[in-house]
Amino acid sequence: MILFCMKNELKLTHENESVTLSMGNILFVNPETKLQIHHWKDDKPEKPTILIRFHRNFWEELIASSPEFNYIYTAHDEERLFVLRTPPATWQGLYSAVSMLRTEYIQNSFCSQMGITGAFITTMVHMNRTVYFQRLRTQRTRDSEILIKDMTYYIIEHYAEKISLDTMSSVFNISKSKITHLFKEQYNLSFYQFVLQQRLVHAKNAIISGMSISEAAYQCGFSDYTAFYKAFRKTYGMSPKALQMEYRTKIKTPEPF
Repeated sequence: MILFCMKNELKLTHENESVTLSMGNILFVNPETKLQIHHWKDDKPEKPTILIRFHRNFWEELIASSPEFNYIYTAHDEERLFVLRTPPATWQGLYSAVSMLRTEYIQNSFCSQMGITGAFITTMVHMNRTVYFQRLRTQRTRDSEILIKDMTYYIIEHYAEKISLDTMSSVFNISKSKITHLFKEQYNLSFYQFVLQQRLVHAKNAIISGMSISEAAYQCGFSDYTAFYKAFRKTYGMSPKALQMEYRTKIKTPEPF
């Protein structure tokens, strides 16, 4: 059973569970369960909420001919009820398809049965594609979150080594443009800016702990001292030597009682 909500707000009860729908929501529910409508707000009475019920035999014949039709249900196979929430552009296409189905059913004219079946198939194609691409985007987002986390950990562990986009592309088997995009999206930094940031943080801590400036630069992955000096001064507003002297002074000067 499928319900297309055209109300601004529609409240239902399904097996003692309260469900609130809004314009553009599509409710899928097991046909053997009871659905009770309690309240609705309707600013557009000319666009009715549409409820589709279909026989199990009809559905089984349909998915036997094309198993992809059942994707929308297998994607939610553990749920007796689920709501598909669609953006306006997607909803317009879906509503046009289901409106054609409703018109064929009401008119009941010549070839209406074929018209109903055709409109139903068109509607299911729209909905299956909507769910498929929603889940694909969700999976891609989840994969991207795991990927950027793994790459971040890799840089934290290997910041002192020679790390490049080529290195990361080889290690994680993804394109350099994808790496660049993920770092910009997550940290608002380029990949190389992020690597530089990590190296500078560790170099600063090493200098504070008493390591010589040149050794700190080398140990933290800087092969060019001039580049290290410029980056350090730009980031921290002081030279490495000034930082070193500042912390030596703090150590030598005892705190007053």
